[in-house]
Amino acid sequence: MLSDEFLKYYRRELAYLREQGADFAQRYPKVAGKLGLHGGESPDPHVERLLESFAFLSARVHREIDQTLPQLASDLLENLCPALALPVPSMSIAQLHLELSQGKVTAGFSLPKGAELVARSAGKENCRFQTVWDSRLWPLHLRGIRSLDERTLSLELEADAGLTLAELDIRSLRVHLAGDWMEAAPLYEWLVGGVIGTDLIVDDHRVSAGEWREVGFDHGEEALPRHGYAHPAHLLLQEIFAFPRKFHFFDLGLPQGLPLPGSRCEIRVNLRRPLRGNRGPHEGSFKLGCVPIVNLFGSTSEPVALDQKAYEYPLSASWQDSETVEIFRVEKVYLSDPMAERTVEVPNFSSQQHLIQPEPPMFWTSRRQLSFRPNGGTDTFISFIDSRQRAMAPAVPVAYANLWCTNRRLAEQVPAGASLLFEKVRSNLSATCLYEPTAQRDPPLDAGQLWQLAAFVTSQQQSLFEPGGSSQRLQDLMRLFAGSSAREIGMIQGLLSAQATEASIPVSRGSWRGYQLGTDVTLEFDPQAYVGSSPLLLAAGLARFFALTTSINSFVRTQVRLRDEIWRAWPPMSGYEAIL
Repeated sequence: MLSDEFLKYYRRELAYLREQGADFAQRYPKVAGKLGLHGGESPDPHVERLLESFAFLSARVHREIDQTLPQLASDLLENLCPALALPVPSMSIAQLHLELSQGKVTAGFSLPKGAELVARSAGKENCRFQTVWDSRLWPLHLRGIRSLDERTLSLELEADAGLTLAELDIRSLRVHLAGDWMEAAPLYEWLVGGVIGTDLIVDDHRVSAGEWREVGFDHGEEALPRHGYAHPAHLLLQEIFAFPRKFHFFDLGLPQGLPLPGSRCEIRVNLRRPLRGNRGPHEGSFKLGCVPIVNLFGSTSEPVALDQKAYEYPLSASWQDSETVEIFRVEKVYLSDPMAERTVEVPNFSSQQHLIQPEPPMFWTSRRQLSFRPNGGTDTFISFIDSRQRAMAPAVPVAYANLWCTNRRLAEQVPAGASLLFEKVRSNLSATCLYEPTAQRDPPLDAGQLWQLAAFVTSQQQSLFEPGGSSQRLQDLMRLFAGSSAREIGMIQGLLSAQATEASIPVSRGSWRGYQLGTDVTLEFDPQAYVGSSPLLLAAGLARFFALTTSINSFVRTQVRLRDEIWRAWPPMSGYEAIL
């Protein structure tokens, strides 16, 4: 199926033949007089057919040449910054439900990262998800949620019927900040603005609880899979813009060894700042047993018949379901000879094995293009080359690949509240989709990748911080990983300034004492630009981004300034670790 883009090439070639051909014939009548077409068209239908056929072939060649540079940009981006070369799949939040009819679960139910779930779309097709991180589900529920005053949040917990809190070995409890954006945003700022401490109250006895921690920023908590040379800082920025709800999770540490005779307790979270907004927390503002899910699943491709007649072959996870299954990434490629019962793995050209092995036999490479299907997405093609990128024809008849796949636009049709069914998990666990999944984002192809490649390389060659605190360079970097929605554009434009100054902190390693040099970063935002969102979420992501991209033996200490006071300050960080 040909696109409207190809039609432009065709019309351009046909117009060139008619108009420029007539001009050429007029200038050189002795050698090209027959090229002149009076009135723009030939009265002979056979001549017109020849002209249109030639225009069609010329348009195809012209289009292939124009696509060469974007393909080169795509290959470079896949090595330099894979996050910019891949689709961003749909994501949502699942709430898990534990059925106690099959027995007590006093140690909690452990659900590993990558557990598979299936939902039904509006069209009744199956849509597959997987969990983003490890989860532990407890037979607990929130009995009450309220604010005691403008600086204290109260969460009342109750064990499910037939259980006492003493039977549950809970060391940490993860809560999800739920609700619509307008209600969740001020609550998020309230919590991230600074937790002074947490208290556990049982029968009027108060003890200090454990640490209150923001979830979603650390190693192992990525929603999108890392591969190749993907930098975790780039994935973090991409996820903040694509799915901010993933970061609406908090861990509450609980003290151990306390006598908890009953089934109820209260947790009070003491905040540094008063709650902003007209409505405080209420039933439904927080939920237990929740985990982010992403529309990704592993698959093996359909066999590819290597007929030696093409330089590239279409790759599909399922020809039958090709309308609702899209290749996210090609993991491995194998050549197979059914007659010899022999399978050989082919290395990827981007793995750079051709630089370390003197005579590698063959490599595979892939190309992605926008799909012409009504529901959009991309299609993937695979080809085989040698170390000099010359086309090769495998001597075996069949190839296949291990893939990561999405369901194209199908996940967007899953409604909020839809039931999710687990695969390969005990039957006493069920789940509900809390929100409509986000829309899948296609990677920019063709000329868009040339711009992204240039912008990314430029960002790596200069400091993100400019004299005078200008945030332009930092905004340009964020635009690479953001979408085009008004919310995301507003988040970026709301960053007013970003200032960096040299800093030092005392450090000790064993008996050694000294100072470590680093950078203090001060961010300033326009709160009016974050309607239904929070600048603190972007600031929290940038604080980790700076820490992940700082140099070895250095640190970054980020703070957010609101008017004339510090709104939030993070400790000195290097990589994923805070330097205390």
